[in-house]
Amino acid sequence: MKTQLNYIRDNGIVTKVFLLIWVVLIMSADLKITLFSKVHWVVSLLFLLPIFLLNDKKMGNNKFVVYLLIPSILLISSILISSFFSQNYLYDFFQAGKVAMILIVCYLFFLVRSELAQLAFKGFIISAYINFILLVLGVLSFTQLASIMTLDGRWGTFLNYPGSLSKVGVVVYVYAAFQLFNRTALSISNIMLLIASVFIVYFDGSRTSEISLILGTIFLFIIWLIEYVKNISRPKFSSMVVSILVLALVLSVAKVSVDQITLSIETKRAIELAKIEAAKEAEKAKQKPVQPTDSNAVKQEEVSTPPVEVPTSDELKQSNDRTGSVFASMSTNGILAGIASSDPIRFQMIITALDEIVSHPWVGQGIGTTKYQTESGPIVVHNAYLQTWADLGILGLLALLGLYFGWIIKLPTVMRHIQGSKSVRERSLYYNSIFILLYMSFSALFHPLSTEWSEWILFIIASAIYWGCTKRKEVPVHG
Repeated sequence: MKTQLNYIRDNGIVTKVFLLIWVVLIMSADLKITLFSKVHWVVSLLFLLPIFLLNDKKMGNNKFVVYLLIPSILLISSILISSFFSQNYLYDFFQAGKVAMILIVCYLFFLVRSELAQLAFKGFIISAYINFILLVLGVLSFTQLASIMTLDGRWGTFLNYPGSLSKVGVVVYVYAAFQLFNRTALSISNIMLLIASVFIVYFDGSRTSEISLILGTIFLFIIWLIEYVKNISRPKFSSMVVSILVLALVLSVAKVSVDQITLSIETKRAIELAKIEAAKEAEKAKQKPVQPTDSNAVKQEEVSTPPVEVPTSDELKQSNDRTGSVFASMSTNGILAGIASSDPIRFQMIITALDEIVSHPWVGQGIGTTKYQTESGPIVVHNAYLQTWADLGILGLLALLGLYFGWIIKLPTVMRHIQGSKSVRERSLYYNSIFILLYMSFSALFHPLSTEWSEWILFIIASAIYWGCTKRKEVPVHG
């Protein structure tokens, strides 16, 4: 038995398979809805715990990672402190335990075993391809796999609903694009991954993710300037120009095709909805009292139905251009008024959080207690920074800022290590980890604090890859 266990440890097949399965399932954020709410904790017990047992490793020269856990410890402390002022302290204790499992036990493991974090990134790529395929099948009328899930035309799959779906596309964008523009020959795999990334974000329609792709493009341009402007060779420059032109052509054709397909599907959907409404109106008309004085009028009323009003193509496009509408509103009305008019509910959430912060700035009243009342019920504030300050007090806010921005302190050193690598794939992996950390800190402006695996896996893996960069000569790069 001991010999078999040693073979498994040395071979690593079980670790690789279990790790990739775990990552793909955790990235499938909405299995919590399609299956059951605790599915990711069961998945972690079945797949992550064996990985821990098969890859136990003493701290050794990695004792510095303990300091990286300080923000996590402070966040847990803030949850426990605020629980004394909460009406549901048992819930707060439970949430603190979940955060401890995710941001201390799991985070510490991947910080020490950063090579496994690099392997886990393959799971991000697999997840992107799976959702891309599901969306394509959904377009081809396999609506059980993927379909339009919101009134404004946002798509989702049975694994990832609108909102969580776009993250799957964003987190591989820089990785694919950087490699594509740094190869002497075009890479089909990188082109496909980049198309899948943009395709997923476009179909989801998330404003946060669409803006993140723009920021990712700017990030890539800055990296390109840093790495190549001074010492770029003419053949490589020509290859990059050709790559850009080919990619632009492919994406342009893809976008036009997607627009037409989406518009066609949405038009059909709008027609069906309009027909249903027309049938309801006709049924109401039939139930109206009959006027015996005018038989012709009665007969005409019984057979008439309201006209089916189908939205025009321009109206459908405008309903999907959520990001553009925000910028247009901000340009017309100013930043604050523009946000308020384009997304009044989110704006009122911010006001609610600020009111709570003013009333108790130092200590919160329990995690998840700051909510905004909507017509469909109360919802938590969709701004992790303000929500954390309102729920957990100033200590919670400082802890969250430490988690999201603490890595910047070491950025100059990490950049030197990255630029010292001759491997394009290696550099793309590290640059992508930086972009994911930037994306996490940016998206926190528009999403609430979570205590679930699916919301923290991006941070854990990207952060472990980032901090593991300084020991890159000791570990292989998977990807």
